[in-house]
Amino acid sequence: AMIGLAAVVQAGCAFWQVRVMKVANAKMERNLQLTKEAAEEASLSLRATNRAFLEIAPEVLAVPLAEGPKELNYFITNKGKTQVKKIRITTVLKVHSGALPDTPIYEPFTIQPVRFFLVPGEETKIPIEIEPSLTKTEIRLLREGKRKLSVYGKVEFDDAYGRYTARFGYCFSDPASVEYDFMEQPEYVECD
Repeated sequence: AMIGLAAVVQAGCAFWQVRVMKVANAKMERNLQLTKEAAEEASLSLRATNRAFLEIAPEVLAVPLAEGPKELNYFITNKGKTQVKKIRITTVLKVHSGALPDTPIYEPFTIQPVRFFLVPGEETKIPIEIEPSLTKTEIRLLREGKRKLSVYGKVEFDDAYGRYTARFGYCFSDPASVEYDFMEQPEYVECD
């Protein structure tokens, strides 16, 4: 009888140990998952706070209303914490009477591949020749205030953390003024 009782107690202890181990294992797996998620969040946070950020601004505040190709100078400044390795600029010049579509259409466009390094805090001036040229009719309509001139584009660049896109957009609506407005549609000026 004693042997039978000992066997029952031992079986009960073994069952209890297996159950405790399953609970402990489930807790360890959950803690491991939480640790993995925290490491991923820390990595994303490190990337977000240490990556490169580009600021793009036109040098002149108005586009000369003349026939022929347009060359605009842009200042590009690295406002981030890592070096920019490569820059590629896409620019569009658009004469229009109404609002532009909510999503930018980058055609027809001018692509300006620029390969250089831009360290944090550094600024450079990049001349961008924009096609197509303005026609005599477009220039007349712009001077009469019947059309607007928009210049928009995107700058794709690489840094230590990956590839990003910074978008820019300016609208010249008053030909008598050298002032410009930022594009109202968010997708024209959003950045990654």
